[in-house]
Amino acid sequence: MNKKLKNLLVCAVCAVLLLSAVSCGDAASGADTIAQTTSPQDVTTAAVTSDEAAASEVFTKTDLDSSIPDDAVAVDLSSGSVSITEAGSYILTGTLTDGSVSVAVAKTDKVRLIFSGASITCSNGAAVTVESADKVIITLADGTENSVTDGSSYADTAYNAAICSKDDLTINGGGSLTVTANYNNGVDCSNDLKITGGTITVSAPNNAVKGNDGISIGGGTITLTSGDDGLKSESKSDSSAGYFYMEAGTLSITAADDAITAAKYVTVTGGLISVASGGKTVNCDGAVNITDGCLTLLK
Repeated sequence: MNKKLKNLLVCAVCAVLLLSAVSCGDAASGADTIAQTTSPQDVTTAAVTSDEAAASEVFTKTDLDSSIPDDAVAVDLSSGSVSITEAGSYILTGTLTDGSVSVAVAKTDKVRLIFSGASITCSNGAAVTVESADKVIITLADGTENSVTDGSSYADTAYNAAICSKDDLTINGGGSLTVTANYNNGVDCSNDLKITGGTITVSAPNNAVKGNDGISIGGGTITLTSGDDGLKSESKSDSSAGYFYMEAGTLSITAADDAITAAKYVTVTGGLISVASGGKTVNCDGAVNITDGCLTLLK
């Protein structure tokens, strides 16, 4: 987890003294290898020292930047599965009827996947996987419709979601993305998951969206339907992880169990959340701070 969010966690935990707690792929064999040497730049922001400062510093410039670099590499998905092994920006277009897009680059490398009319379906596994990277940014190109669908059973159970990342993942842009999960989770990130834009619809038999270290939302229109929890953040290996933070955007959750689950804290300073759940609205053992007017319960 990055430094600024760890500092935010300290503040959020302290806040519990003042708040009332709320019960709260493998790429297919023969996959094309796409390579590019220019990495998108990232900017590290100053450490967060308070919840107020966090509103403008949780998201880096890369998280918010949805522009398409001039040197981005065009990738036609109709040619088959894609394996990305070099840092850079890639424009994904067309339809992949049975295959996957995988990213495996150095831990210091960043990759931007620009979905521009991309449809990815995998019949026997995760459709988009990140094995290793410093960060992967999925940018939804303005005005485009994109979709990701996984299989109902996985040949490689090292992944557990239609979009599954083992490192930091950001989704931004002005296009739309529909994620249809048939196996387990919809979008799953082992580290920090951030959403700053796009019209995103996720349905899943288990958790719609999961970020082990944390989930941060800074914009976008997000609709989640789940057979278990809508949003879930918890880590079995890091006792300081497991937060949900939102400062802008619109979030609609229909969950069979809890709508929002976070191990450490929940902070909502802006945006609109509407919830219909079979379990708890917010399930959190730590500090819960939701600004008045941000949360609506639906029958």
